[in-house]
Amino acid sequence: MNLDLKFSVSSLTFNFNKTMGRGDKKTAKGKLAMGSYGKTRPHRPKKQVEVKPAK
Repeated sequence: MNLDLKFSVSSLTFNFNKTMGRGDKKTAKGKLAMGSYGKTRPHRPKKQVEVKPAK
């Protein structure tokens, strides 16, 4: 049995053109586009609720 395996180079290439911007997970713009959070795009700080003393 003769098996000929062929791989195309185009299927193994990656798109390295998106180094910064919406496609990059490490930038704030990329995180905003993906809807994720992290060091670059932290969550909003929770508001401090003031507790008023009882009268």
